[in-house]
Amino acid sequence: METENSHQILQAGRNCTCIRKASRLSFLVEGEAYYPALRQALIKAERRIAIVAWEFHSQTELCHSDPADGYPTEIGPLLDALLEEKPELEVRVLVWDHSLIYLPEREMKLFSEWRKNAHPCLHFVEDETAPSGASHHQKIVTIDDRLVFAGGMDVSISRWDTSEHRPNEERRINPDGKHYPPYHDIHAAFEGDLATALCEVVYDRWEHATGEQISLNASESELWPDALEATFEDVDVSVSQILSSPEEKPSEIEQLHLDLIAAAKDFIYIENQYLASKTLTEALAARLQEEDGPDVIILLPAETSGWLVQSTVGVMRDRLLQVLHEADRHGRLLTCSPASFDEEGNKANIYVHAKLIVVDDRILKIGSSNLNNRSMGVDSEIDLCIERLDTCDKIKKLRQSLIANHLDLSEPRWAEIEENEASLAKAIRQGSDSESSRQLLPLEYGCDSELKEKLAESELLDPDSPPDPEFHISQSLPDDERHLVLKRITKVAVALTAIVLVGIGFYWAWGQLLSEERARAMLESIKDNSWLPLVVFLTFTIGGSLGISLNFMLVTTAVVLGTQYALLYGISGAMLSSCIGYYLGKTLGKSLLQKLNSKTVAALDEKLANRSFKSVAFVRLLPIAPFFIVNMAAGASQLKFKPYLIGTLLGMAPGMSAVVLLANRAEAFAHQPSLSTSLSLGAVAALLLAAFLYLRKLLAAKPHAS
Repeated sequence: METENSHQILQAGRNCTCIRKASRLSFLVEGEAYYPALRQALIKAERRIAIVAWEFHSQTELCHSDPADGYPTEIGPLLDALLEEKPELEVRVLVWDHSLIYLPEREMKLFSEWRKNAHPCLHFVEDETAPSGASHHQKIVTIDDRLVFAGGMDVSISRWDTSEHRPNEERRINPDGKHYPPYHDIHAAFEGDLATALCEVVYDRWEHATGEQISLNASESELWPDALEATFEDVDVSVSQILSSPEEKPSEIEQLHLDLIAAAKDFIYIENQYLASKTLTEALAARLQEEDGPDVIILLPAETSGWLVQSTVGVMRDRLLQVLHEADRHGRLLTCSPASFDEEGNKANIYVHAKLIVVDDRILKIGSSNLNNRSMGVDSEIDLCIERLDTCDKIKKLRQSLIANHLDLSEPRWAEIEENEASLAKAIRQGSDSESSRQLLPLEYGCDSELKEKLAESELLDPDSPPDPEFHISQSLPDDERHLVLKRITKVAVALTAIVLVGIGFYWAWGQLLSEERARAMLESIKDNSWLPLVVFLTFTIGGSLGISLNFMLVTTAVVLGTQYALLYGISGAMLSSCIGYYLGKTLGKSLLQKLNSKTVAALDEKLANRSFKSVAFVRLLPIAPFFIVNMAAGASQLKFKPYLIGTLLGMAPGMSAVVLLANRAEAFAHQPSLSTSLSLGAVAALLLAAFLYLRKLLAAKPHAS
């Protein structure tokens, strides 16, 4: 008999790609459940193993005991052993070709013996198809096209933990010997038509990245891990996804989340790494304002990971949490973070990486998507969802076991507390005990300045489309050299605009702290410093080697110290910096350089192919690539030093002189506005604009058909 909750939420074409049946499905909570199950299944593989990941590390420990089977416990050596033992087996690993900011955290081929000496049947590909500013965030492992693991966990370091989340867990250690904090995540294992659907997703991604087509060929062998008990059998599961690409498509992921929020009657229970989506926050706030709306319980990490994320997505989280609490008119909101304590009472925050939503114990969603704009419309994601018409005991049991563990309570005790309270939020407050070894603590939040609040509201820190000019101009430009150069020009313009906007923001917030008289006095003291020439020279040398924009340094030097310093020390410092980059590229070779920007490096290789000073001058004159990448690419390309040096000087001097001239005229107009200074500034700006537009026209022009 259908109830008032019987409206079907999951609809293919609206909030999911398809709905498929899983013959068996089990939820794996924490690495202690996922990694051993994965290892058992990998050992049973006969023909194919495919791993799609945001991050992968060959030294990931899958088993923290000495197994009786004799196989290695680390994922890399385990795959090698299986490939040696099984001639028919092939392994494909597809990992997002990560942004440079993640370089210190990743296992690079240059320093990985496993990758440098890869088995012939191991195919390791870094997927560079995502637009700049986007990522491939799906986490899937397929085995013999029959058994699939998917959810929130990559096979990588810093992720394994037990359900106790002990602060001093000795096994929670990385290959470099460093301990990492407690970690909470959820994954799933399944077979059946659902597994087939996920295999198709994986092979589509592989073809998109490599051009190789792979046909499904499911095994009939038993691959299910021996100790893994199925939570569901013959259950319908939806697959919602988004693929990061230059093509704009409606996001099934975002629509799924909005529909789940709208469907709730009693409660919405969320565990997630981030809260940065304004759209989802507004939907939750609207439900909180309703007279008879649902409870909203959100578990987040106490702090976002790392200074960069804290300074960006963390700022948005603080603002959106503030929005939710302001909307909580009826006391139905609970925002908290899990923590564990040792015997002495020392606290360790448990890092929440799960992407779980439970609605009324009848709908359950897990997957890879976070509650931020990137997951809703930028990055590649995949989510799985189960829907029942009424309360599902199996969904309820999973949700209760999670909360009981967070509160360090037995499941029967927590069920009793929940039964005796009017709402889930009240039950969690009632079940919290300050003496427990694990607790759910209230989240601290709030923007501590008006500037941070404005920045959070702007959504600049978590855009809902890739911040890549290619995304917006791909439909109108040819996919050749013109496209690459125009993309670089546009990026330079965007970067300069961003610098201006940031400068305005700083002036708006702190402009009154430094008067014009103080500024002039400071500049005069700088000019009189005897060490100034050396400082400016070293600034250009070191800054250029580190990738700091030469134009930014030129403009700053010209405005602050004058044209002569900018030209003399700018060009000489840039030349020395280019020599440093050249020999660095010559030493490291292309293996490291490809990690910086493989598409750009490929274009540079083509341009530098004739090894002449003219080709160097061309890539210097046109902004094909950042300055320091050109330097390293030239060294790695075996270009001889003499033509490189001559071409660098001939190519850089005109552009640098033009930038300094423009800065000089702008400074003159700022200090003495007059007809002559305004005309000279306008003439220089018009000349440069004409050159830019002419260059843009040439680059954007469609090639003639042959």
